[in-house]
Amino acid sequence: MPILTKLDIEKLSRRVLANYLRQLDSPPERIDPIDFSERMLGLRFKATNLLLGKNILGLTSLADIEITVSYDNGQTQVLVLDGKTAYIDRQLMDIGNMGRLNFTMMHEAAHHLLGMSLPKERQHIMCRAARTETFDRIEWQANIMASCLLMPRELVRKTMQELGLGKKSRQANKIYLASDYSKLSRMAEKLGVSKTALSIRLNQLGLMDRYFFTPHSNMEILPTKEE
Repeated sequence: MPILTKLDIEKLSRRVLANYLRQLDSPPERIDPIDFSERMLGLRFKATNLLLGKNILGLTSLADIEITVSYDNGQTQVLVLDGKTAYIDRQLMDIGNMGRLNFTMMHEAAHHLLGMSLPKERQHIMCRAARTETFDRIEWQANIMASCLLMPRELVRKTMQELGLGKKSRQANKIYLASDYSKLSRMAEKLGVSKTALSIRLNQLGLMDRYFFTPHSNMEILPTKEE
């Protein structure tokens, strides 16, 4: 996998988004990962049980392969990865966590965009894990690109202005800065992302100073249980 910096990925995402936006009749209020993936990659999503006994939220491959997924209860499932399909864990849809679902779908699309430069023999299975204990550069790159694609800087700034957050958000805290926290929550909902993902993106763009918060600290944002 080519080693790309955050700036490299940002530039690539902007080129891809510019091509995508030219296909739309009007500027969107949010980036729809389903529409984006189908228009730009011909990629479609299928819901299945991935998380059962595993640590996987999304699964795709740039190559045409079949894999057998084994679960802790002894059951198995054959998944067909034809280079144009991404599987998403059904639980993400069942619990209605739109922010996490959107990020997972865009993460899988990002794998395809980033993986197009790979030789065929390295276009293997890519996935988004629910948790990870070690640094994985491929997953890191896909996470950065997913963030850039879902939250382009112009759309982020426009939404901040519309919701009265101004040009830069303070350190939103659920208790001490409840007003800003409420606006941040509405912004995340409007963009279709989690508050955690939005806060990290705002920090990357220099639009928020800090983003991880405990409820009694002005240095963290407390995500809701479903995030």
